Amino acid sequence: MDAVRAFGRFSCKSAFRSIFFAIFEKGEYHQEPIHSNLYTDYKCIGSFLSRNANPMKNLKLYFFLMCPVAMTQAQAVLTNTIAWTQTPPQQSEVDLNHTVYYEYTLTQTRTVMVAIVKCDRNGTPIVPISQSILNQRPATTQVPVRVSGNLYVPPGVVPSSQLPNGQHYRWEASIRGTGNVLLYASYSPLTIGSPLGVNTFADTKIALYPNPVSDLLFLPENIPNEQITVTDSGGRVVFSGIHNGVIEVAEFSEGVYFLITDSGKTAKFVKF
Repeated sequence: MDAVRAFGRFSCKSAFRSIFFAIFEKGEYHQEPIHSNLYTDYKCIGSFLSRNANPMKNLKLYFFLMCPVAMTQAQAVLTNTIAWTQTPPQQSEVDLNHTVYYEYTLTQTRTVMVAIVKCDRNGTPIVPISQSILNQRPATTQVPVRVSGNLYVPPGVVPSSQLPNGQHYRWEASIRGTGNVLLYASYSPLTIGSPLGVNTFADTKIALYPNPVSDLLFLPENIPNEQITVTDSGGRVVFSGIHNGVIEVAEFSEGVYFLITDSGKTAKFVKF
């Protein structure tokens, strides 16, 4: 403790020099007058270290005093952790595929998974709607492993607004032990609905091509010069205007989009 107090009483530069000379002079202060008040500290630190017969302990203490941050980091304990690297979307339609991104660290071989889960009002899982599982992943270093998973919201899933008794959906990234025991998890809310109406698409679909599309999306000739609106899977409007038979979608993000015309015709397309 005397050595630590001595280290803390001086500027960084003076303290480093004090410790260095104290270790190698073994209690004898250096004859060169580095600082008029350092004699006592040389004796204090040097005596403390010279009384310890274990040279490795002396070396560890020396390095801890010289670089306490590095020593602390080197002794950090690895734990099971999992977290989103990109927040999953808070809204989804049925019949949509989502790619979610996350990272994890593991203390030993474990199962890692992401899922869409239906829960009761208290957050207790009832049933998974979709899962992406990585079985028997090996232990990691302290540097997280970054991965992704694809989760599909199938047709027939009950919209969030129609769930009874406070039930709800959520995204779940988890680490599982033997017997699928939950060890660690991260959650994010999810609302499943149909902003444009599932039945509407069944009755008034229009054909778009190519679909999936990367740059130019062509509309059929039977809806010329109509006002159209394009929304993403979260219901945000990404295009609105009079079309001339083609829409430029190269700047759209990858994902599923919905198109509706003023006359009520609808379509769904995928941007890749």
